[in-house]
Amino acid sequence: MTDAVDQASTLEQLQRDNALQANQQHETPLIINGIRRCLACEETILTARINAVNAVRCINCQELHEHQQKHFVHKGTRTGRQF
Repeated sequence: MTDAVDQASTLEQLQRDNALQANQQHETPLIINGIRRCLACEETILTARINAVNAVRCINCQELHEHQQKHFVHKGTRTGRQF
């Protein structure tokens, strides 16, 4: 029984990870007056960052976004729940 639960949990995690990745690939950059801006705070994104990772958020907002996504992904799973 435990194996089936573990497999279901692993499958659910993979599906969530895939959904998040698909969502991230479809984010449209925010461009104001020809300058790419952070989707969250609208600060200018450095050209080097855009070229390196095709960024749509500044470093600070991206770190916050990833933290929130990670928290969301694990919320409600066996590893994220407090029993």
